[in-house]
Amino acid sequence: MMKHFLPRQSFEAIIRSFQELGLETKEVTESFYRQGGVDLEQWGIVASVDALMSLWTHATNQSTIDHVFIRAGMAVPFGSFGIVDHLVRTSATIEEGMLQLQTFIPLISATTSLVYVVEDDTVQIQIHNTPYFAIHDYVDRWLLGMFHRRLTQFLGEEVEVESLYLRPLEETDTSLDQLFGVPVLPHPLWTGLQIDLETWKSPLPTADPLLHKSLLKAANELKFRQFSSSPLSYAVWNTLSLALASRKSVSHIVSEKLGMSMRTLQRRLRKENSSMSALLESYRKQEALRLVSEGLSSLSDISSKLGYNEQSSFNRSFRRWVGLSPRAWRQRFKEQDQQDKHL
Repeated sequence: MMKHFLPRQSFEAIIRSFQELGLETKEVTESFYRQGGVDLEQWGIVASVDALMSLWTHATNQSTIDHVFIRAGMAVPFGSFGIVDHLVRTSATIEEGMLQLQTFIPLISATTSLVYVVEDDTVQIQIHNTPYFAIHDYVDRWLLGMFHRRLTQFLGEEVEVESLYLRPLEETDTSLDQLFGVPVLPHPLWTGLQIDLETWKSPLPTADPLLHKSLLKAANELKFRQFSSSPLSYAVWNTLSLALASRKSVSHIVSEKLGMSMRTLQRRLRKENSSMSALLESYRKQEALRLVSEGLSSLSDISSKLGYNEQSSFNRSFRRWVGLSPRAWRQRFKEQDQQDKHL
C-alpha cells in the first residue's frame, strides 16, 4: 500500500483550519483513522493516500461553504507551523523570510517545494507538489489561501499581489477573483502568487534580528532531529550533503550510512512513494537556489558541491528549474541588491 508522510504540525494545522470554519473536526479525524493504513510516528503521520484523501473529502461533504479549502487555508492561525512561522515573521524582509521558508519547508511538507522566479519588476512565488496526486487538487487550494493570508498578515491588507495561479483550476472563476480581490488564473505546472519586486523587498514590521538568529539555530537543530528519526525519505535527505561531497555513488553512500543494501533502500523508498533520484533532484534544486542566490560561492564550487561532474550539466539542470542560467540568476539578484542600496 502506497503511503505518504504528513508532519504532525501540518496535520494539526489542517484540522485547526477546519475548526476555524466551524466544521465538526471530530468526525473528520474519526473518518481519517477509520480508513486504516495510518501509522503514528514521532514527527507525524504515515498514511495511505485513501486515508489522507478522506480528510479533505469528509470536510467537503460536511461543508456548504464555497471554496471551502481556500477559505480554510486563509483561516490557518498564525503559529500553526511552529518555529517556521516565527522564523519567517522575524526576518528582515519578505524576500529573506521566503528564502528561509524555502529552506525549512521540509519541516512542514514532505512533497512541497518553493521556487522563486524574478522577471523584470515582478516575482513569482511558485508552489510545487511533486509527485502530484489527486489529493493535491485540495492541498493546492489550501496552500494558496494560506500563502495569500500570510502575506497580508505580515505586510497588511495593502500588500500588492498582482495575480494568483492555481494548478487545479481548469478555467477562470470570477468568484475566486472576488474572494482574493485579484485575478486567479489556471497554471499547468504550479500554484502560487505573483507580486511586485517592491513588495518582495519590503521590510517586515515584525523583524527581530536577535530572535531570528536564535530561531534559525533552533530550526536547523529541529530539521536535523526530524530528518534523523522520521520516515526513510527524511533520513536519506539528511545524508545527501555528505554523500554528494564524497564524489562516489550517492546511492551507495546513503545506503551505507543508513545500514541497508541499495536494493532494500530503493524498495523502502518506493513504499513511501519516493525514490533516490526524486530526492536527489529536490535536494539539488533547493540547495542550488540557495547557494546561487547567496553569491558566496563560485558557480563551479556549487556545481561540484552538488555532485555534478561537469559545469554544463549543472547549468542545464538550473535552467530547467527556473528558466535562467545560474549566472543570469545570480546577476539578477546582484542588480537588485545594488538597486536597494541606492534607495
